[in-house]
Amino acid sequence: SVLHAPDWGWESVPLAYALKKHLPFPVLVENNVRSMVFGERWFAEISPETTYFYVNWGEHIGAAWLAGGKIISQDCQFGHIPVAQTGVCRCSAVGCLETQAAGWALIENYPEVTSVKQLCSMAESESVIDGELLQAAESLAQGLIFAGALLRPDKIIIGGGIAALPDRYFSALVKTFNRKASPLISKKTTIERSQLGERAGILGTAAMALDE
Repeated sequence: SVLHAPDWGWESVPLAYALKKHLPFPVLVENNVRSMVFGERWFAEISPETTYFYVNWGEHIGAAWLAGGKIISQDCQFGHIPVAQTGVCRCSAVGCLETQAAGWALIENYPEVTSVKQLCSMAESESVIDGELLQAAESLAQGLIFAGALLRPDKIIIGGGIAALPDRYFSALVKTFNRKASPLISKKTTIERSQLGERAGILGTAAMALDE
């Protein structure tokens, strides 16, 4: 069941049961970040000896914390930590990380744009958009500094659709993290893209379905 999906106004919706009534095969409903982490474990060989903070950077920003090869927290609301003084979030708070870096926020002021990938193409010729994408990367880096300080992971892995931004934006993220974080944090924690890229979610979901 989907316990809570605020964007759709859903509370305790038995989605798997409903789909099973109309499909000729079993149905599994799973948390999207947990699926992505599962994909990394199957196909990117996550070591159980390493602690990870996994971030799904896409339409929304979700995260999970892994230690000992297990997910300790898969719903830590990372996208709703405050990093700015302005920006009304879909959760109704002000200044959440999502208002600065989530996909929905980045395309909000561009009615003709349907994806961040499209924004990236426009950024090559429009300096304002280029600046907004750089700011998004730097805002995410600020959030990762908080996560690094609290959780002290060995690695931060960034997956999801926006993780596939051109290298200059991802490099800006890493440089901001290393520049602004205490050396106690930046020397322990490294940041890297998911090896699975945009396929993490679908591969993880397939792996979980096969296991089931």
